Amino acid sequence: MKRFLIATAALLSLGVAAHAAESKLKYEDVFADATEVVIPVQVAGTYEERSELLVKLPNDNQYAVPVADPADLAAWRKNDLVNVVITQGIVADVRRGGPAPAFSYTVLDDTEVLDGIPEDTLVRQITVTTTVKDIEEDIDQIVFLAAAGDDRTATVMTPGMLKKAGLKPGDLVDLIYFDEIDIEPR
Repeated sequence: MKRFLIATAALLSLGVAAHAAESKLKYEDVFADATEVVIPVQVAGTYEERSELLVKLPNDNQYAVPVADPADLAAWRKNDLVNVVITQGIVADVRRGGPAPAFSYTVLDDTEVLDGIPEDTLVRQITVTTTVKDIEEDIDQIVFLAAAGDDRTATVMTPGMLKKAGLKPGDLVDLIYFDEIDIEPR
């Protein structure tokens, strides 16, 4: 099995770098080229039993934001203006055969999956298994089937990496999304 790190600012603009599948992922590698998304929100309340802060988005939709330490909930009051900061990193595990496309979700601490998570940092892992639809080795691009049924294209940052990985249409790829969530006062 081959593993690639994918740096992304948005789902449609992907870059790929080599990474050994057998090695443990490191926090600083997964988030090295990640882009932060800052969402200004207003605190609507807390879910203490789930360690979540309920925030209201500018469009009045509400969203539950998990916090790393339940004691941090006491710092936020209803109507506080805060920023939710989301940083995303993506890893692709290439495999031959196995189960059909699927989806899984996990909240991580410093584990066998991702090493070196800073203290008081919450990282979520979402894994989506998808199918390679096409490989364009001459321009270092891979096309895969997205969850919504449409095609997504990733451009490889390291020339020749697709050929080295031996990817072929029909291969299954686990896209492992890691996102770090932080809440900051405005």
